Amino acid sequence: MMPQTLLLVALFALVFMFILSDFQRRRSPSVSLAPAAGVGMITSLFSPSLFFAALTADRDTTSRESVIFSYPVAAAKKIYAGSLVVLDASGNAEPGTTATGKVAIGRAREFIDNSAGAAADLNVEVEQGTFRWGNSSAGDAITKAEIGDTCYIVDDQTVAKTDGTGTRSAAGKIVDVDSDGVWVKTVY
Repeated sequence: MMPQTLLLVALFALVFMFILSDFQRRRSPSVSLAPAAGVGMITSLFSPSLFFAALTADRDTTSRESVIFSYPVAAAKKIYAGSLVVLDASGNAEPGTTATGKVAIGRAREFIDNSAGAAADLNVEVEQGTFRWGNSSAGDAITKAEIGDTCYIVDDQTVAKTDGTGTRSAAGKIVDVDSDGVWVKTVY
């Protein structure tokens, strides 16, 4: 038999067992049919508690291999390809700036000009991962001693060692520092 035919036969059998079970209960509530027990086992496979209970064995958890996601762009914002992108409090993407309450999400894969648009008029593709950003200067410059620490957003291409006395959002974890900049893993 073809798989579609088998599916229809199984569906018909389930419906028949439900009807037969209901008929039997109306005639004699104290008597149950064996097929009804089978139906109970089948329906229990689709119980929400099966999907939300704590694990008692190994589980093959699915994952998203892609590190590219699309986010709606905030109103009146322009995002350049290669820039550090954050989410605002409404979940809209915008370029990184010195501000609190932002969530770093990665690097823009494309240029998007929503400077004349409303929030969510356009979407931007953002890649998550580890990227090299420009290093801040003076007392906020990041050194190899800060590897493993959190760094903070200065603008859409620069990160700093400190949160600027509570004025900056986190960019991610410092992975490496070289003469060209700071390697930062986006963590959120």
